[in-house]
Amino acid sequence: MKREIDIETVLRELYEVSGCRVSIHDTEYTEIAAYPSEGSPFCRLIHTSPTAYLSCVRCDTEALSTVRKSEEPYVYRCPQGLHEAVAPLYHSGVLTGYLMIGQMADSAPGEKEDIFRRAMAYAGDGHFSEEDMRYGNRVMIISSRVAEY
Repeated sequence: MKREIDIETVLRELYEVSGCRVSIHDTEYTEIAAYPSEGSPFCRLIHTSPTAYLSCVRCDTEALSTVRKSEEPYVYRCPQGLHEAVAPLYHSGVLTGYLMIGQMADSAPGEKEDIFRRAMAYAGDGHFSEEDMRYGNRVMIISSRVAEY
């Protein structure tokens, strides 16, 4: 007897194993499912700045476009320096969407400081302060050996 599993269960289990946000996007790059439903506290804070939010959207769109053209997984760093990855999803040989996983920092010396410095460049538009950033600067940390790609 075949057991059916819904996509939310699969995404939640991937999150529990990896500690990273996982999302599914359609072929037009629209997010259709994710776990957790919102980004990390860090990303939510960054996205309060319209300029920062647009830079993130632009970066993700470029990553998805890269995968569409190459038909292969793609690992990249977002404008704030976090590592993310996109992989194409196929059904019967036809591209049906994309799997994204990310919002993780590298454990290498200076990485969190670099991420903080990049984020603070957006604080000048008044949407968040350095104090807010210190509170929101909680991201998944991965070994620098894993982050080498």
